[in-house]
Amino acid sequence: MHFFIIGAQRSGTTYLYQILDEHPQIQMARPARPEPKYFLEYNALRNGYDHYFEKYFEEDENTQWFGEKSTSYYEYIDAGKRIEAFFERPKILMILRDPVDRAISNYYFSLKHNVDKRSPQEVFIEKKAFQLEHPERFSTDPLAYLDRGEYIRFIKPYADLFPAQDLKILFFEELIDNEAQIQNLYRWFNVNPEFKSSLLSEKVNALEGEYPPIDEYVTEALKRHYKPFNDELRKYLNQELSFWKS
Repeated sequence: MHFFIIGAQRSGTTYLYQILDEHPQIQMARPARPEPKYFLEYNALRNGYDHYFEKYFEEDENTQWFGEKSTSYYEYIDAGKRIEAFFERPKILMILRDPVDRAISNYYFSLKHNVDKRSPQEVFIEKKAFQLEHPERFSTDPLAYLDRGEYIRFIKPYADLFPAQDLKILFFEELIDNEAQIQNLYRWFNVNPEFKSSLLSEKVNALEGEYPPIDEYVTEALKRHYKPFNDELRKYLNQELSFWKS
């Protein structure tokens, strides 16, 4: 059986990958980097299951679930359609984070990797245009910091495609260092929930280094931007999301 971690970027997907890969009944696709992005290709279905499996996994009698993390799928519902056509009852995992924090983390990630050189003011207030040096290197727009946090826009197409019992939405703020939440996730996969992850207190894929501070007026502008999307998400999920600032 197969499942997919599809996003959102900078929301704990690497942490999620690692706590699942650690479980003896779950095997994640390797290599983790670069991400497989197998189903972004329009001809992904042509080569058949064996080609896909042998490229990323190993046979193991203890493994009940094989997982792939490709966060570009979040932005391309065509990838979801290919997954739905290719597998019988695949599961889809999304993990979301306060969109203000996610946008800032995404921006800092671009600074770290010299993808962006703009100031927070230029990015989030002025929305100053910026030309990527090598756009062909990216499967999605690395500068779409704001768009990616408009979660409801990306959830609905997947919710229309996959049954509710096969689509799970997690929250970064609830999952990190929360053994009960991780056990619930294991139960969703019907694997041993008593397995103890060694990553409960670990920081995974955290950004290190110094970055320009985010002024309060920038944060407030981000909160205003996301409010209508968050309000719609709260209503759609019937959850308060009180752990978010926005």
